[in-house]
Amino acid sequence: MTVQEVKRILKLCSIQPRRSTGQNFLVDENVAKKIVDASGVDSQTVVEIGSGLGILTAYLLERAELVVGIEVDKRLCKFLSKRFEEAPNFVLINADFLGLDIEELSCYGGRFRVVSNLPYSISKPAVSKMLSLRHSIETAVLTVQEEVASRILASPSSSEYGILTVMVAYWAGREPLFNIGSQSFFPRPKVNSSTIKLTMFDEPPFVASDEGLFQRVVRGGFSQRRKMLRNSLASYLKLEAEKMSALEKTSGIDLTRRAETLSVEEFVHLTNTLSNL
Repeated sequence: MTVQEVKRILKLCSIQPRRSTGQNFLVDENVAKKIVDASGVDSQTVVEIGSGLGILTAYLLERAELVVGIEVDKRLCKFLSKRFEEAPNFVLINADFLGLDIEELSCYGGRFRVVSNLPYSISKPAVSKMLSLRHSIETAVLTVQEEVASRILASPSSSEYGILTVMVAYWAGREPLFNIGSQSFFPRPKVNSSTIKLTMFDEPPFVASDEGLFQRVVRGGFSQRRKMLRNSLASYLKLEAEKMSALEKTSGIDLTRRAETLSVEEFVHLTNTLSNL
């Protein structure tokens, strides 16, 4: 699919791509094939978030038992329905993925794989949504902005390491696949993209006894990123000095450290210690 073909289709559909909604359409067929190859799809059910003009969809339909496309734009849905009207293994849902109920996907049976060029405008909330659907998702091969990929894949003590990193690493294995230049999209975005793979854990390697508290501890730690954990956690969780001292002594974690230096295992240990105080 060339840029000229994309322009022609968008004109026919009366669509003016909007950066605010992350409408940057992949136009490089070689990149599309590479993404689908990396997904390892072979006779499974695949959910594609943001089917767009169907460049990934076409290759997925050749391999998957069923492709469930989710597209929020009604005009694109009309185009996709026409383009793939002869495909018996294609189901299209006109909906916003962020507001989609899992029941609308569970009817297609079992765990599924996700393959998506995520719209830039929803990349981070979409990843968070997938984590909430982790029991239904086996793997997710996602193309996102380079900056978002760097945050997801970051290591402790790096500037990119934060809440998103910890929450993804708690629930999924993370793997960088390849980078994609901005010239592979239309309109051409101002940033490059990266394709990554998430493999959802059946059980996290380090289990927090209270996952709600774990999330609050992580958010609290990063709520004042430049401050010591002793101060950021006490403020966010409203813990008195006596309890903070007990937490430090019992956990063995130096609370003069900053949140960005803690591993996922240490965040879990801190949570479980706090839960037992």
